[in-house]
Amino acid sequence: MNDITRELVRSPHVGDEIRLCRDALVEVASPRPGAPPTWRYLAAGARGRLIGWRERQDDPRAVMDVAGNESRLVVFVRESSVTPELI
Repeated sequence: MNDITRELVRSPHVGDEIRLCRDALVEVASPRPGAPPTWRYLAAGARGRLIGWRERQDDPRAVMDVAGNESRLVVFVRESSVTPELI
């Protein structure tokens, strides 16, 4: 298996269950466009579902719907901080 194939196997896809592989300070998605960004700490091991990707120049982010909250929590996380949840 070459490096590219190995990376494709490990990369999470939209709809996959994912988890944080390290502690992270994440940007919380705002329901109001133009609102200033807010940030939240999530500990390693936090779980959720990958619902998309936010592409910005040199800074791709995973869009994660975090599990285990009373209300929906959608955050933007560095691609290198998430890994597919192995079942």
